Amino acid sequence: MLRPEHLLLLLCAHGAKHAFGRLGWICDIASCLIAFPNLQWPEVLAASARAGTMRELLLGLKLADDLLGVPLPPALPGDPVVDKLVSFVRSRVLAAAPIRVDESEVIPFCLRLFGSGRHRLRYLLGHFAPSFADYQVLQLPPAFYFYYVLRPVPLIAKYTVRWN
Repeated sequence: MLRPEHLLLLLCAHGAKHAFGRLGWICDIASCLIAFPNLQWPEVLAASARAGTMRELLLGLKLADDLLGVPLPPALPGDPVVDKLVSFVRSRVLAAAPIRVDESEVIPFCLRLFGSGRHRLRYLLGHFAPSFADYQVLQLPPAFYFYYVLRPVPLIAKYTVRWN
């Protein structure tokens, strides 16, 4: 079982990874804050800083406050990028349309979310990793894995070609 401080970090990182496409993920953060009112905030902030996930943490906390009214600790650092991301998520949540966030919106969202160029590059390279479907379509012996070379082809088709 995770300690509450680590659970909070996990919930914020998971929701942020998916651009908080589900209101339930924000509710989970709010529930965690309510269920554990005595969180060790210096420990939470230090662990988040070490992991390079401060924006994910701040985004989750500010969404819980903004949309659900959960009070936050007073000593949170400010980040203007987080405020813009909160506005994006808020507009999606409060829109009459379904909250589902398209991949074409998630990628720019996550690129703004990551504070370092190393994290951004790692995130982008992860999109070139073959999916399970790629392995099924092109079954090659391990010595001939061309999946990483071929992976951009379906991605380009998916995001540039519009079918009628």
